Amino acid sequence: MPANTRIFLFTIDHGGAHPPLLVWLTPRKGARRATAIAQKGLKGFAISSEEIVKPAVRGLAKNGEEVFMELRPRTSLMPGEYAIIGEDLDRVVSFRVAGTAN
Repeated sequence: MPANTRIFLFTIDHGGAHPPLLVWLTPRKGARRATAIAQKGLKGFAISSEEIVKPAVRGLAKNGEEVFMELRPRTSLMPGEYAIIGEDLDRVVSFRVAGTAN
């Protein structure tokens, strides 16, 4: 997927919340995984930085806490499985980047 590809989504903007993460999913035992770590007593989670594809994020429109935004990968995405993860692990969408056909 070329770096100029754009992904559009709606999300919720709460004060202090990070923007959605673009994460590479690791194939493991027939499943796709990203390692999310939560610590008892602390709110939120952390994902290994090797799995995060840092996108360029641009807000396009806002209505209260709802935001329509654009994510653009800073580099071309290699073939594989990816996910967009919101502020909690209940807000996840995944997609596949296929290799080029010869």
